[in-house]
Amino acid sequence: MNGMILSEKHIKKTQKRRRCEWCGEHIEQGDPSMVINAVWDDFQSVRFHPECHDGWSNSKMGLDDEWELHAQERGKPLEKGTL
Repeated sequence: MNGMILSEKHIKKTQKRRRCEWCGEHIEQGDPSMVINAVWDDFQSVRFHPECHDGWSNSKMGLDDEWELHAQERGKPLEKGTL
């Protein structure tokens, strides 16, 4: 199945502490974050630090390329084939 992003939203102040899907560090209450709602195998909602969202967006990967959750360096893009 091809991945499809349904929405991306910038959150000015996160309501409660969350874990960044990119780097695994916590996004603290009150900090900004990005939320992506998408369908890969099923519906998913993922949250990133804004700089980690930029790293994800700037990675040379397609929507269907797999990457390991919580294992990337904060804010750094991932090159295809580095996993």
